[in-house]
Amino acid sequence: MIKEDFDKIRNSEKFKAIISRARLVSCFLNDDQIKKLWEFNFFSEETKSTYTFFVDNNDVVLKDTNILISRNQNPEEVILKDLKLEEKEVISVANFFLIKKYKEEKFSKMIMSIESQNKNILWNVTIVLKNLNVVNLKISDKTSEVVEDKTISPFQK
Repeated sequence: MIKEDFDKIRNSEKFKAIISRARLVSCFLNDDQIKKLWEFNFFSEETKSTYTFFVDNNDVVLKDTNILISRNQNPEEVILKDLKLEEKEVISVANFFLIKKYKEEKFSKMIMSIESQNKNILWNVTIVLKNLNVVNLKISDKTSEVVEDKTISPFQK
């Protein structure tokens, strides 16, 4: 679904002017109660703006346009054709890691995004546990391994 939606956006005649001068810098799974949609964030070096698109019922929709706060930011491009893992595989890796490290904890929400760091694709998985702690995992698309693991408590000072 990710690659197919990306191709629809990239080939959209309606947004050709924006897409031709921008590069994909991240993807975010918007999983609300009604629909599960991947959002695609494109960055334009020219305008220092990000453009967020999604595909709904085969229609490409421009959701947001934001100017980056820091003009020096230059997000790295995500090359989706190089993507090896699928969403369900990432969920399996995250679940296995949670069961191993957080045996007693139950989770209530999982948020997923894809980004690129140093030319490596990373799946950024944020899990909200029932005790309200938040676990952030970075999973390598190349190796399927958890390369970073952070836990944050909302009750920490």
